[in-house]
Amino acid sequence: MNLLTLYKKYNQSVKIKLIINVIVIHAVLMGFIMFDLLQRESDFMKEQFSQQANEITSIIASNSSVLLLNNDLVALDELIADMKSRNHTIFILDRTSKVRATTDKEYFNKYFNDAISTNMLKNMLALNKSSAQMMHGDVIDTLHAIEVDNKTIGYVRTLINNNHINKELTLITNKGILYIFAAIFLGAFFAWLSVSKITLRLQNIARAAEQIANKDFDIQLEESNTNDEVSKMIRAFNVMNSSIKEYVTELQKSNEIIFREKELAEVTLSSIGDCVIVTDKEGRV
Repeated sequence: MNLLTLYKKYNQSVKIKLIINVIVIHAVLMGFIMFDLLQRESDFMKEQFSQQANEITSIIASNSSVLLLNNDLVALDELIADMKSRNHTIFILDRTSKVRATTDKEYFNKYFNDAISTNMLKNMLALNKSSAQMMHGDVIDTLHAIEVDNKTIGYVRTLINNNHINKELTLITNKGILYIFAAIFLGAFFAWLSVSKITLRLQNIARAAEQIANKDFDIQLEESNTNDEVSKMIRAFNVMNSSIKEYVTELQKSNEIIFREKELAEVTLSSIGDCVIVTDKEGRV
């Protein structure tokens, strides 16, 4: 069955038109709702992780100031070990951006002088703020100054991987697609139920019209107590059919009377042997 055949069936059936229209409307509306839901959920989760990153970084910065000032690397390691998570990477830097403690030992005693680190530090200093945050890739990158007597002695930097947000959004998307299909199916099913009742009544009207066209007036459509358009059409159709039936009956009676009078006149005339002339009172034939 090609598209042209489907298009012809679509144009020839009110029932198919209504059901397909309901399906399309359901799909479009549910798609918009799902898109909006995913966007809101994504923004909410990113905001939550952003706040979480700021809180963790701020707590470490406030608790590491004395330890960094005393260069107590063991205590710094113990401090960030309590904050360690499989999604978190934490760095404590001195004021030269040298790593003094980290959850990833590969970076110990290394300098953060890459473009991202340099830009974050420049932006934070330019805006005269104690912290800065940015997202690159699947990472929420947060930098917070460690201060003693309003002087910066170092920085805390946390990298939180938010790729599980994408996994969560994928799970929500998959569930949303199932909900969309369920809504479309239920909408189409209920549309089929309601449309079937309407189109059945319309089909009855069409069959009755065909019977009347074939001069069969002995038909009465079933009326309902509702006052919808189809019910009004059925009542009007029954009134019209009754009027036509009465007119045809009267016409048949008139034809029968005329036929009987014609036959009587013919019989009368055929039984008279003489010539019969009919005149008016002045004698005109």
